[in-house]
Amino acid sequence: MKKNLLRIMGLVVILSFGFLLLAGAGKDPAEKQVITLLEKRTIIMENILSRKVTFEEGKERLKEIEKGSLYKRDVKVLSQYENSDYVKTMDMDVVSIENTGNLYDKKKYICEIQWTFLDYEGEKEETKIYDVCVEWDGSRNKLITFQMQ
Repeated sequence: MKKNLLRIMGLVVILSFGFLLLAGAGKDPAEKQVITLLEKRTIIMENILSRKVTFEEGKERLKEIEKGSLYKRDVKVLSQYENSDYVKTMDMDVVSIENTGNLYDKKKYICEIQWTFLDYEGEKEETKIYDVCVEWDGSRNKLITFQMQ
């Protein structure tokens, strides 16, 4: 009886540990949310630039995840876009993210992002560091800052 109980307890411990690893227990949920917002922003921007969605549809999607001056800046940049400027974003990988401060409903992070681009010369990789800030708008966090250091 004790032997079976120990086996069951051991199995529960192993399964619990495996679940935590698969669930990404190592990252703070707020950091995961920031990464998700950055990934969504990248996909939306790429879809607008590659004309997979219309400019108006893309603006509405950006409005769901951005606000303030970041939203205004992105809309302005996208409205001034010319085909010759297009460089396809193949991948965005957040190498590291660190919370550097909180003030009321705002959280500030430093993110290191590795980008993979495809242009007329071929595939290129760049790693850049960004200041990122999110603000709670009553129902969810939205990006308010995404600025290269």
